[in-house]
Amino acid sequence: TRAESDVSIRVGYSVEDDVIGRRVVTYSKGIYASQDYLDAHWDSRGEQGEGLCWIGWGGAEAVPAWLKNSPFPKADLRHGIREGMLVSDLVGEGLGMSYLPCFAEHYDKRMVRVPGTEVAPDRSVWLLLHPDLRKTTRVRMLVDFLSDELKAMKPVFLGPLA
Repeated sequence: TRAESDVSIRVGYSVEDDVIGRRVVTYSKGIYASQDYLDAHWDSRGEQGEGLCWIGWGGAEAVPAWLKNSPFPKADLRHGIREGMLVSDLVGEGLGMSYLPCFAEHYDKRMVRVPGTEVAPDRSVWLLLHPDLRKTTRVRMLVDFLSDELKAMKPVFLGPLA
């Protein structure tokens, strides 16, 4: 009735709500595109990404800091999208490249890491529970189970390092 949950999974750099949090695993991000996109655009690109297209995250900055600091600062920025699944779908459909969590390539076989780019640590996956429930057996069992399962997926979250 209060629209609260006993346990939740959240992705973020930190958690500052009135909850008990357990950082389970940190995931890595990389620059991804579809193989079709790379086949069509990679060989004709300029040294700083001219001829390539970013599918960007978020706001309306003219030239966001992440683009300036990327390996392809001269690639066109076509979109500023806040929904991760939509960014992933656009990349998978061959409309450009984007920074995505490394687990994207595990779950979407259309994704390939852009050649010559590296992965880097990004946010963490957190398990959160309401403070009043931290000693409740059923909740503790669920949190422990989820934690073990997520930790077992660490290679997927980190992605290939090569």
